[in-house]
Amino acid sequence: MFTAVLRRRALQSTNLPFQFARCYAAKSYPPHSVVSMPALSPTMTSGNIGQWQKKAGDAIVPGDVLVEIETDKAQMDFEFQEEGVLAKILKDSGSKDIAVGNPIAVMIEEGEDASAFADFTIEDAGGQSAPAAPKEEASESKESAPAAPKPAPTPAAEE
Repeated sequence: MFTAVLRRRALQSTNLPFQFARCYAAKSYPPHSVVSMPALSPTMTSGNIGQWQKKAGDAIVPGDVLVEIETDKAQMDFEFQEEGVLAKILKDSGSKDIAVGNPIAVMIEEGEDASAFADFTIEDAGGQSAPAAPKEEASESKESAPAAPKPAPTPAAEE
């Protein structure tokens, strides 16, 4: 029993740095946290931004609905569990197919300067501005591949 407690504490202490996404950018932005697209279900890999319930500059308290997230199965409210100020929205309402973990907004602490994030981009947050375009080679190889022959029709069974 005692070793299980020690093991749990060791795991908790090693995971601690990954629980907080506090960023310090090279362009001298104030300390901030990047809000990523949440996984609202175990099978969710991407989602769409519905309607933002807060706008840049709004104060957020734990339990506030930040944004509506649309998945392939449902539309859910994303309740934020920390307090702060929404500094910048990186993905506008109606944005489609945003991978889980990609940045959608920037939060700062109360009293920090939100106007400093006016030129903050998704690249500054460590995300991609647009999904990678599919390679053209794959579509060309499909066109040049010969079509599979159709199976011969089978005669109807006589009764």
